[in-house]
Amino acid sequence: MKKHVPFVSNTSDDMHCVPAVFRMVHKYFLKKDISWKEIDKILKVVSGKGTWTFPGLTGFAKKGISIIQIEQVDYENMYRQEPEYLHKVVGEKNAQYYLTKSNIASVIPFVPDFLKHVHHETRRGTVEEIIDFLKEGGLVGVEVNSATLNNNPGFNLHYILLYDFDEKYITFHDSGLPPIEGRRITIEDLRKCYDYPGANGGITVFKNNT
Repeated sequence: MKKHVPFVSNTSDDMHCVPAVFRMVHKYFLKKDISWKEIDKILKVVSGKGTWTFPGLTGFAKKGISIIQIEQVDYENMYRQEPEYLHKVVGEKNAQYYLTKSNIASVIPFVPDFLKHVHHETRRGTVEEIIDFLKEGGLVGVEVNSATLNNNPGFNLHYILLYDFDEKYITFHDSGLPPIEGRRITIEDLRKCYDYPGANGGITVFKNNT
């Protein structure tokens, strides 16, 4: 059955791709919208910086959404070692990106609550798993290099929401900028922008809590 997932565009500052995805998920599963102010509070957003998802996953799990988080980051070790751990697991370039351009330093204290409420597997996810989760009816949030996604050189982290697969194309909402609702790419195109060298390999699966 084809899913009808509400679409939310990024904000004009181009810093709300993660909150936009979380608003889409909230509208789809809980049947009501949530304001930017509310979702920023749940996600512990820091103005001008990229947003890590795990505080939001904790909040959504408490709201009754079933969540599976798969990524190579060992959150317990990151909580204990803080910045040093990121350098070990994602490499110097990506670690510096996270530490300087995201809110990770300010949300580390919320790791224990995340581990208590969200099912987490410490390993890299695969494109094949993503397809399986989509076929099972889940929505899948993934972090990609948007430069590669848009056939441009360079590196820029971006968060998108995958929701359908028709044996050839994966359909997803890209909050932008520019925003593209119901965007479609091939499996290989997803692999290129998702499974790049140094990628976190993260998959977040949102499902009905049944």
